[in-house]
Amino acid sequence: MLPDDPEILTNIFYKDGSLRDVYIFDTDEYEWRKFLNLLKTIPFICEFMVNGIESNHIHFDIQDILKLSDEKNVLFIINLDGVKIHCHFFCIEEIELDINPKEINNYRAMNLVFEFMKTISNKLNKEVIITPENMPTYPLLTIYPNGDYQIAT
Repeated sequence: MLPDDPEILTNIFYKDGSLRDVYIFDTDEYEWRKFLNLLKTIPFICEFMVNGIESNHIHFDIQDILKLSDEKNVLFIINLDGVKIHCHFFCIEEIELDINPKEINNYRAMNLVFEFMKTISNKLNKEVIITPENMPTYPLLTIYPNGDYQIAT
């Protein structure tokens, strides 16, 4: 859990009209499978969207999803009690999620995101970072597989 520090809330989830991206780099099919299996176990609502329409069939096979994403707009929405995290399927080499900072308006919401990122980091045994939109080399927060974290200064 992050400390209830207004600077953390302001410095990571500042509201300037842009999104925050969450990245897990150097992934392969194995990590994607672990990530998608993790989504099956979390106690939050997940929606699978194809071309903006919710699909009745949630795909959990990364090869099927990537094949489908070649032809259509595919999006997984993870709803953490009102904080919607969008999972994109751009490539197998990285997992990219995005978050609208407008939905992070209190410490509870911030810590839901943090705990979700920490769970991903632990299950995949990889660093998970949150960055300004489209700035993957500028982490605002890095979470390590052992649960430690580093906030950019």
